[in-house]
Amino acid sequence: MPVTHSFEFSVASNGSGKPDSHIELDVLLPTTEAWSRERLPSEVSRLAPHLPAPDPLPALSGSSAGGYIAYLVGLPLNIPTLPHTESKALVGIYPITDLQADFFAKPVKVPFKGIKFDEKARNVYAPMQDPNGPILTFTEGTPQTNPRFNFYMWAQVTGLWHELLFDATQRAEGYVQKTSIPNVLASLDASSIQQIPPIFSVHGTKDAAVDVTQSTELVRVLKENGVQVEYEERQGVDHLFDQFDPQEEMRQMWAFILKQFGVSAPAS
Repeated sequence: MPVTHSFEFSVASNGSGKPDSHIELDVLLPTTEAWSRERLPSEVSRLAPHLPAPDPLPALSGSSAGGYIAYLVGLPLNIPTLPHTESKALVGIYPITDLQADFFAKPVKVPFKGIKFDEKARNVYAPMQDPNGPILTFTEGTPQTNPRFNFYMWAQVTGLWHELLFDATQRAEGYVQKTSIPNVLASLDASSIQQIPPIFSVHGTKDAAVDVTQSTELVRVLKENGVQVEYEERQGVDHLFDQFDPQEEMRQMWAFILKQFGVSAPAS
């Protein structure tokens, strides 16, 4: 049975404590493997006893920062603290791939959804960077009223991404550069390239939260190295298009995933 792991990643604290997590590279791989090995079979049997056993190799996927995590875990990037894990396929939905890009390294003038911040914003969002409190994993509300959502946009206009995603030691050791996925892939040898599973990426051309070049650069490098990659570019759509449109079914993505498991996609 096809199985997909979808990663979610938070970069905000609830204001009374620990901001989000910096990227703990040495935790991602063992957590994924252990859950697949020890929990997944029993969970499938419990929730859907009529289904066959899950495939031993999952597809790894994620949206936005979650897509970045899926690629970090699933690609042979030769990062000492992050040996890659085998997977059937990798799927990125408007994924981050390169934090060196100006889009993340420098402040942007107009953030996603055009949210505006007044002079009081710094007092509101500074507590969400507090390294001693709980992680703000989920908040509800529209884009204009959702505190976690707005914190991402605050990071855009202030250029905080490197500080939020990497701690001081990681930044000093060059992890912003080491985790630039297109650059690392371009430097891999042939044997490492052969370990890369099929990859799918989908991105909107009007994405104001993760620029579309994050996908196009990745796809360019993959194609230059002969990696099997499928890219779906959505004209004129923004970030989170799949969540804001209740009619969106992501048919091309699911057809790709099913194909990797030898399953035919249902007829439209």
